[in-house]
Amino acid sequence: MQKVRFSYDGGKTWILDGIDLEIAYGQRIAIIGKNGSGKSTLAKIIAGLSSPDSGIVTLCGIKVFEANNVDSKAYQKARESIGALFQSPEDQIVTTVVEDDVAFGLENLCASKEFMKQNISNALRAVNMENHRFSDPSNMSGGQQQRVAIASSIATKSKLLVLDEPT
Repeated sequence: MQKVRFSYDGGKTWILDGIDLEIAYGQRIAIIGKNGSGKSTLAKIIAGLSSPDSGIVTLCGIKVFEANNVDSKAYQKARESIGALFQSPEDQIVTTVVEDDVAFGLENLCASKEFMKQNISNALRAVNMENHRFSDPSNMSGGQQQRVAIASSIATKSKLLVLDEPT
C-alpha cells in the first residue's frame, strides 16, 4: 500500500495518514501501537474488508484501490486469497456445526466436495479440533471458537492471513 489515508469522520481526523507498507510473500510482520492508533483499521484494509479514503492498495498482487476508486471485482478476487481473524471469534462463526463453519469459505470459493473434505479434515487436525467436528461452536470456549476460525483460514489455503488481536 502507498500513501494510504483513512478517516471515520470525513477527513477531520486521520486514523491512518500516509501509510506505506509492503509485505513480501512468506514475511511475517507485527503492527504494534496504542489503543485507537489505527491497527484494526489497517488490518481491515489489508484484509480487504475496508477501503481507504485515498492512496493505493494492492492485495496479493491485485490492485484493488487507487485514487478514490474501488475495483469491486479486484477486491473480490483478492479476498479469495486472504484469511482474517479478529478479536471476537464468535463474530466470525456463521453456522451451528464446526465442520460446516470450516466449509463455509470453501463453499464460497466453489471448491469441489473432495477438496473440501480433505482440507476440512487437515485444517481441523492442524488446530486439534477433529473431535469437535460435529459440535456446535456456540457451546465452545472462546479459545476453541478461535481455533475453528483459524481452521477456516487454513482450509481455504489463504496466501495472506491477517490476525487482529486473535487471543
